Amino acid sequence: MTLDPLISIIMSTHNRPNLLKERSIPSILRQTYQNWELLIRGDGADERTESVIKSFNDPRIKYKNTPRRLYSNPREQWCWGGAHAVNEALEEARGTYIAYLDDDDEFLPHHLATLSKILMSGEYDLVYGRAYFETDKVWIVLGEPFNKTRLMRRNFISHDAVMYNRARLGHFRHEMKPLDEPADWVMWRRMVTAGARVGFTQEIVALNYARTPLRQYDAEFNVRLEQIRTMRGSCMYRLMLSMTRRIDTIFPEGNKRGRIWQKLAARLARKSSG
Repeated sequence: MTLDPLISIIMSTHNRPNLLKERSIPSILRQTYQNWELLIRGDGADERTESVIKSFNDPRIKYKNTPRRLYSNPREQWCWGGAHAVNEALEEARGTYIAYLDDDDEFLPHHLATLSKILMSGEYDLVYGRAYFETDKVWIVLGEPFNKTRLMRRNFISHDAVMYNRARLGHFRHEMKPLDEPADWVMWRRMVTAGARVGFTQEIVALNYARTPLRQYDAEFNVRLEQIRTMRGSCMYRLMLSMTRRIDTIFPEGNKRGRIWQKLAARLARKSSG
């Protein structure tokens, strides 16, 4: 029986089966520390996603799909798009330690061993390392020694280079009140404000690939708007257009706006296939 604490790795994904197959999941399987579970939550993912995940045939990898949630603008979608799926996974996580990996990124093989060893010393509640970060032109190294004041002003912690002790910090979840700030940065600040003891290692433990450009999220919203326009003149069109114009006044919270968009997309899909 292993004495190594169980580490729950949380991942949300939306229609990136090739990256799951070739990049993110294999990087977890290559870990030198093997007492982990991987909780993947689909953010409205397609059937190919489920098929790829099942192909690994590893009982430590657990997948569940959740409804796609859309926010009020592309910036919020980029910052908070998978937060509800992450929260759902956190509810089922059994690990003493929690780590995160985006579906298009990689852990380096020593990631779990390096960060868990620091947590097992008992000196810190949250620890992070550095990550290679891809920009438009070059790769840089992201991560610097912890400073609470700086963290409140800007995020220098890579989402994929963090691990924390949930047994000590408690059950943190994303608050689902979208801000114009990345959800992970908001989470780190909440933990620090709650008194988390934060450690840092110079070790590079992850690869952060270039982020999905906002124009992709713009396109996702534009598709729905174009579907509405093709229905111009119909009673359903007038109803849907009225709903979308009034979203900001009737539904001030982003998560409720997202549910309206989901219902709208489903109705439009049924209309177009009918």
